[in-house]
Amino acid sequence: ELGKVAQSRKDLPLLLETCLEGIYRAVGLDRAAICLINPDRTLLSARIVVGHQANALHALLNWPLTAQSLRTLQPDLRCWRQERTKHSNHPKNPMESALSFLFDTLPGDALLATFSVDNRPIGILYADREPSGRALDADAFEGFKSFVEQTEMVMRSLRRA
Repeated sequence: ELGKVAQSRKDLPLLLETCLEGIYRAVGLDRAAICLINPDRTLLSARIVVGHQANALHALLNWPLTAQSLRTLQPDLRCWRQERTKHSNHPKNPMESALSFLFDTLPGDALLATFSVDNRPIGILYADREPSGRALDADAFEGFKSFVEQTEMVMRSLRRA
């Protein structure tokens, strides 16, 4: 369906919204968001948020960017942050530690992926099940990654069109 939605670059907002709806509905997450980096590359902020308590999430998804934080947003970055590692002696995975500037401001478990065009990150996709309190699982993470990859693939085809 993602490929049918977008025929040209003008359809990009519809493509992104369709991706988020898929993450929200098909994967079974409570809410999903796309955050984009501003043209000056100094701010990462929510553009589209769907799902339960979307307005509350929208208010949280706003981060200033530094040169160091931009370096952590590598293409193809996919991360499943688990709350149990945040406040314990459990070691964080290296990717989660690098993204602490994002995760430390958000409650609960979360899924995060960079969204890239031409191998350059332009933002992130975020999803969680925080409103319902349901745990994230491997199937949700795989579904999330699949939607991110499909969206990036459609984006690459739009660039050539």
